[in-house]
This record gives sequence, C-alpha cells and structure tokens, in this order.
Amino acid sequence: MIGKLLRFRNFSLLYLCSALLIALLTAVVGFSVSSEETVYEGDGNTMESVEYSPGIYAIEVDYVSDCYGMIQVIPEGERDLWSVDHSIAFMPDYTNHAASLFRVDQDGVSISVSILPVQEDAAFFVENVVIVRRRMMSATYNALKIMFAALIIYGIAAFVYAVLDKETERNKKLLFMGIILLWFVSMFGFMQGYLPGGQDADFHLTRIAGIADGIRSGHFPVRMYMDFANDYGYPLGIMYGDLFLYPSAILHMMGLPLWQCYVFYVGYISLLTAIISCYAFSRMTGNMNIGFAGSVLYTLSAWRLNDVYLRAAAGEYAAMAFLPLIALGFFEVFSRHDTDDSESDRRAFLVLVTGYFGVIQTHMLSSIIITVFLVVIGLILIRRVLSPARILLILKSAAVAFAANLAFIIPMVDYYLSHDLAVEDQTINIQTQGAYWSQLFSTTGNMLLGSKAITDSIGIYEDMPLGMGIGLLFVLFGCLMVLLVDRECRYKLIFGICSATAVVSLWMSTCYFPYDFIARRLTFVGRIIGRVQFPWRYLVVTTLSLTIAGVFLLKYLWEKNIQYYVLGCSLLLVITVTMAFGFVSDRVSQNDICITAMNSDHIASPMIDKDTMYWIQGMTRDVLVDRDIYTSGEGVTAVMTGCAMPSCEIAFSGAGGGDSYIEPPILDYKGYHAYCDGVELTVSDGDNYRIRVELPDKNEGVVNIEYREPVLWRIAEFVSVIAWVLLAVYGFMGGRKKKISE
Repeated sequence: MIGKLLRFRNFSLLYLCSALLIALLTAVVGFSVSSEETVYEGDGNTMESVEYSPGIYAIEVDYVSDCYGMIQVIPEGERDLWSVDHSIAFMPDYTNHAASLFRVDQDGVSISVSILPVQEDAAFFVENVVIVRRRMMSATYNALKIMFAALIIYGIAAFVYAVLDKETERNKKLLFMGIILLWFVSMFGFMQGYLPGGQDADFHLTRIAGIADGIRSGHFPVRMYMDFANDYGYPLGIMYGDLFLYPSAILHMMGLPLWQCYVFYVGYISLLTAIISCYAFSRMTGNMNIGFAGSVLYTLSAWRLNDVYLRAAAGEYAAMAFLPLIALGFFEVFSRHDTDDSESDRRAFLVLVTGYFGVIQTHMLSSIIITVFLVVIGLILIRRVLSPARILLILKSAAVAFAANLAFIIPMVDYYLSHDLAVEDQTINIQTQGAYWSQLFSTTGNMLLGSKAITDSIGIYEDMPLGMGIGLLFVLFGCLMVLLVDRECRYKLIFGICSATAVVSLWMSTCYFPYDFIARRLTFVGRIIGRVQFPWRYLVVTTLSLTIAGVFLLKYLWEKNIQYYVLGCSLLLVITVTMAFGFVSDRVSQNDICITAMNSDHIASPMIDKDTMYWIQGMTRDVLVDRDIYTSGEGVTAVMTGCAMPSCEIAFSGAGGGDSYIEPPILDYKGYHAYCDGVELTVSDGDNYRIRVELPDKNEGVVNIEYREPVLWRIAEFVSVIAWVLLAVYGFMGGRKKKISE
C-alpha cells in the first residue's frame, strides 16, 4: 500500500497539489495581514529616504514637461542593491502621467526616489506623486516565488527519478534528459539578471503590459491596447494573434516584473518547440532517436536563434513551434495508403488542426507562407492528393481549423473591411532587403542592428546574420549526394521535395529573386509579395524543409549502416550545438542593452509610433502628442472623471445646443459607443480620427464611452470554444478506443 502511494505519479500529484495549496495560503495570509499602505503623497519636492518593508510598490507621477523625465529608485546601502528590484522609468514629454514599480525583498531597506528631467534648462513641473504598497501584487508575488521554487525542485526530482527508475525504458530516460538539456542550451542566453535586448523586445513587452492592463479593466479578450499611441488605443489584439502572450500577462498582473514575464514566454515556447518537433519528427521517421536529433537541428537552428535573440520576433519563433505539426499532418496525408486507416486519419486531422491553430494564433504571415508552399507541393503530388479520402481529410481539417480560429479571423477581417488602414498602402521594395548568397551560409554579423537594405549599406556591412547554419547546409549537400548516387533510395521523393523547397525558399530570401520585376509587371501580385516585408522570412521554410530532409537522411544512414548513422548524427549534432553556443555567446557578449523593466513605463522607446501599420490612413504622430479633450467651442468644457481604458467617463458642461461635441484622446476604431443617461450618442470621426461624440441638448451631464465587441465577434468566439471542446472530446475518445483495441 505504501509502495503504491510512493509511486512517482501519485507523489507528483500530492506534491504539486500541496505546493499549490501552500502558495494559495501564502497569498491569502499575505493579503489579509498587509494593507494598501501609502508611503508618500505630495509634489515630489521633499521626498526623503524611507525604510520600506518587503513588497511591491507603485509610484504614480502627474507632471507637465517639455522634455523627457526619469523616475529613479536608489537603494541607500550597497547590500540593499540585491534586496531591491528596480529600473529607471521614463516620463515622455507627450503625456502627463507616468508610473513605476519596484520590489523590496527584505526588511529595513532604505530607498530614496528621485524625479528629474533629462534636460536641466527645459520646463519640468511635477504636480503630484504617490507611492503606494500594492497589497495584492505583493501577496501574489510571494505565492509565485513559492510555486516556482516548488516546480524547480520537482523538475530536479523528475530528472533524477527518470535516471534511476528501472521500469522506465532506457530510450525514454535519454529522451527526457535530452529534451531538458536541449531546452537549457536554447535558453542559456536568458539566464542572467536582465533581458538582453532584441529588435522588437520593447514592442512585445508592451504587448504583455497592454493585455494585463486590459484584463484589469475588465476586458476579455483584450482587443484594444492602451499602452500604444500615447494611450489613444491601438487594435493590436485584433490584428495580431496574442493568445500565447496571456500566461505572461497574467503573471505580470500577479506582480512578476515585465521582463521576467517575457523570459517566461520565451522559455515555454522554446520547450514547446523542442517537444513538438521531437514528436513530429519521431512520427515521420518512426524512430524516437532520430526524432530527437531533428528536434536539436530545428530548435537550435540559426534562423530560430536569430528570431529569439536578435529580432525578438515573438510571433515568428512561436509559429515555428507549431510548424512541425503542419508538416507532420501533410506527411500523413501524402503518405496515406488508399486502404481505410482511421487511426492515421484521426492523427493527421488532430495535428493539422492543432498546428494551424498555433501558427495562426501567433503569426498569420507564417501560416500564409507555409500554406502557399504546401499548395505547390500538393500540385506536384496531385496524383497522391486526388483521392476522395485524402481530399475529405484536408477539407475537414481546414474547416475545423478555420472554426477554431474564428475568434481571431472574424475581428481581423472586420477591421480590414471597416477601416482604411495604413498597411493597405505600404509599399516596400523588398528586393533591396534580401540577403547576399554569402550571408546564407554564415551565422556571423552585427548582433546589435537589424537588416539593412542594399541601398543603405555597402554589401553586408553592419547587417545582421542571415544564415541558415552550416549543419543544414550539410544536410542539403547530403540529400543531393544521395539523389545522385543512390537511384534506388526509397526516400528520394522526400529528399527531392525538401531539397527543392529549400533551394527555392533560399533563393526567395535573397536580393537576387526578381521581386522588382514581378512588382512592375504584376501589380496585384507585387502588392501581395510586399506584405512579406523582408525576403529573409522565407528562411523559416528553409529551416523546416531541411530539418525534415535531415531526419530522413539520418534514417537512410540508419538503414544503410549504423556506423554511418552514428558518424552523420554526431557530426550534425556537434556542429549544431557548437554553432548555437557560439551564436548566443556572441549575441550576449556584444549586447549593449540590458532591459530590467518592471512595467511598461520602464521601456525607453516611446510606443506612440513604434508600430504604425494599423493606424487609420491619414493619422499623424504630432497630433497624438496632445491628450487634451477637444470641444466644439469655448462654451463647452469637458473633464475625464473616470478611466478604465479603453472605456472612460467624461463630465461636460455648457453644451446646450444641437451641434456641440467633445473629442477625447481615443482613436475612432470600430467598437466604441457613447451614452448619456442611458441614451446612446452619435460617434463619428473627429480631428486626426479621434472619437467625436455628439453631446445631448443639455447644459451638463456625464458621457460614458465604452468599448464593446460586435455581436458577430462574440458569436465567433463561441464557435471557436465549441470547436475546441468537440476537438478535445474527439481526440480523447479516439485515444480511449485505441487503448481498448490494444
């Protein structure tokens, strides 16, 4: 009896439930015995050093300034530096409110707070400063620390158990340890006390903060991000898939610093990439060892590391986690025998729907790119596709994947149809952004800058690395050699398709592909091509296709001669891991930006014009600087009395006429409604596409502005939830039937 209770599965359940219970009790006790303590309230002129008790503190500053300002938290003693987590918060000159968070981990820490302008001769007036201990955030952060510590201990225990357990198969032990080591290698550049920058890091950090702010304001899902465009509101939650950012946003709401929330996102996406790719390549080859080798090639591929460490392309590297599932699904379809195989069809259906769901929810562009290549491959293999069972399977998978993503697709399409967005008129000469041939085989370059157009640089001078890695290059040469030497090879179709796909996608990644020629002669096609923005995005396809070729090349060697397999596999793994360590080490050693942002105001770059693709056509940055409420005349006054953005409450007076209106600092994207005494008011475009609210014929009142999703969007969300419930039931029931039959 005791032996059964001590089995690792039972122990795991007991341990994790106990850890969760202790964490919850810690949060409850911490919340009940603490208070929302106000440490300071005033104009900031006489702020003295104060001893702080452990917890998370918020600094709120109202100011008027002609220049940037800074909020600095300065621990008094040298030993106190390790007891305080803080960063400089920036006070932009285009707004009048800034916030900062800092955390104290020990009792009796003395801290001084300074608020000062960047330019001493510029006008800078601090109107009000409030420092408050956040009761809920302090309690939940302590609970998170306990839970994370418990998970780390559990992970170590699981690792040791997997090594010592005699009942577990040797291969499974090695696979478990290999996945953990692979994850560690992919993440070692983030195992430090800061985030090592990245081209789009601040953009995605602000996305996480925007989701957290939206949930706090009672909006779910969060469609309008208020941290962008000077808090005017920006529809990133509609135009970008952000589902996989929600766990990080929830952690930020619970008190975890913003930069650590992003590291958490990178960590779990990297783990997903390793596990999913290992599963997909194992299923393709029928060999778990080869599947793991493919996972190493893919997870540590040069382009994925570029996405993670240089570009901080959160959407693209998250999409790469799910692309192997799409490849596996179509591999099952193309290799399907004409005989009825319900289990193979069920598996192909599930992985296709899951794969497309993950890619669409993270990076729509990647889903379009991979689909175009798959359509071309399908046309090449038309004889294999032209089967009623195969066509039915593809159509069924497409329909369910569409339904599962309807909550994202419907709002995005609705906004494209409802607004004349700036992205519709963006013309980018993408051929000048392409790589030179020499760059495709190198993983060196400027680790701090982005891609430079050919017209802006001399050759590849100061360009970021754009290579696919030497390991995948060996795979390409190996496949070509097999195709030339062994005409009886049973994998020649796979080698041929993967090699051709890799060569074409490599060509499309360069400045030599005739994008300009196509754009001049086929304008419509040119506009579509221009949406890709940068040709080197096609390196995602190169990486996937050559990894698939690589695992089948290893399988070919396995079947020919086990010694050839060991030699080839060892060579590929050593090259890939060495390249990964070198790439990340160069990136970290060359780094000149250390992000330790606790919240979005700690990010240096202003979010007023960081992303302008989904601005309404004709909007200008200069007007967005102003956050005053515009009115129809001098006789009308308006003051914002309540704010839970993207909804707010505005008190007005002096209207009295039928032509009076107010224009609050909110952009007129679809979904806003205004009410006064329960009566809906007319909302239209105002100056620079602000919301213009027609006031009622009364001298004073209160206007409530609310952001509401259209009914169609809610229906789409309901359909997506139902689709996933049915899909989960289908997968579960199919799994049970398989076990019973076995």
